Amino acid sequence: MPTYVCSYNAVELTQQQKSEIATRITDIHHEVTGANAFFVQVIFHEIAKGNLYVSGSPPGSGQAWLHGHIRAGRNAEVKERLVLELMAAVSEVTQIKQEDVWVYVSELAPRNMAEYGALLPLPGDEKVWFEQLPADVQRRLSDH
Repeated sequence: MPTYVCSYNAVELTQQQKSEIATRITDIHHEVTGANAFFVQVIFHEIAKGNLYVSGSPPGSGQAWLHGHIRAGRNAEVKERLVLELMAAVSEVTQIKQEDVWVYVSELAPRNMAEYGALLPLPGDEKVWFEQLPADVQRRLSDH
């Protein structure tokens, strides 16, 4: 956690662009929220031509949507900064205008999620949570 799903249409993203977007999302999330980078997942989903309509019509240019699911518990300032920095990063890498990059961040209660075999911690409790993971998982995550 968090999981970001980047959907896009009418543009072709190269593997290098996807990698750069994933890195930027990871770095921004880590910097803005303080959460460990190993939590961040990014999934790409290309929307095929003819499968997107805005106001009942196909859009005239490329668009991108970033849906992020993050742990609840952060203040409004952190969430606003996160949304704006993510929007700017996706726009910059894809060359899609910022007004055509839509970002949605949804909060989930930390105890409603499990990753690495454990319920997720409240924001700020990551260290204690990490220390309770099995040693092999700790080693794997320490590589990130």
